[in-house]
Amino acid sequence: MDALLAKAQPFVILFEEGQPEEAHDDRKTRGIWLKRNKVALGERCKGVIAIEPDAVRRAALKAQTALASRAFGVAMEVVASRAVAERRARELLTPEY
Repeated sequence: MDALLAKAQPFVILFEEGQPEEAHDDRKTRGIWLKRNKVALGERCKGVIAIEPDAVRRAALKAQTALASRAFGVAMEVVASRAVAERRARELLTPEY
């Protein structure tokens, strides 16, 4: 993440389905990093897109991402497929969007 921010170029993060559960210490470290880098991340990261094919889990993730989006200043979305995620990422990276 530090390397992405150092490039000073816009980017989008895609999370594939089936990510393993994050350990408490890792989640804590990530949260601290996000708070420290909120401004730079908000300037460069055009979005975080999670891929979740299951409609019930997708709805639950959408509720969680709404809170995280406000807390960290980055748009977050949950979509059903990799194809939709890639299309949405291209849209977010298009300057006129």
